[in-house]
Amino acid sequence: MATRTEQVLSRKASIDAEKVGKTCAHLEKDHTQAPELAFQHAREKAAHAAAMSAHAAENLHRKEVQDAAKVNATLENLRSRSEHALEVAEHHKAEVSQHAAETAMYPASLEGVVRREEENELRRMELQEELERKAEQSERLRRDKLEEVKGKARAFERPFEH
Repeated sequence: MATRTEQVLSRKASIDAEKVGKTCAHLEKDHTQAPELAFQHAREKAAHAAAMSAHAAENLHRKEVQDAAKVNATLENLRSRSEHALEVAEHHKAEVSQHAAETAMYPASLEGVVRREEENELRRMELQEELERKAEQSERLRRDKLEEVKGKARAFERPFEH
């Protein structure tokens, strides 16, 4: 018959063996699920990257629409200002002509009005060209940024493709 110490040691060895068995079973389970979990993680990561790419594209599109609206508003403002300036200049010309007819003189100020009209028209054309150039630059920048985001998304998704 075994002594009390032998019984305790035997019971402790039995408990330790049971713990080791459970740990081995758990590790084996983890080992079989690891590839599946890694693949699932990769899919989730790719889906997240695609969502971020789509979000970036939406932001770029929204920015493009805002920029286009700003350019259109600026063009409309310039158009209305130039129309108003032309109306004022024509009104002034009419007043000067009327005054000249009344006084039978041709004032030198009419030449100044014509010169200012020409300068205003030249300035309006310069501003129009500058706005068109900036719109083209904005469009190029938007396309480049979109291509960069798409390239990054493709590069990120490439390792997960089969």
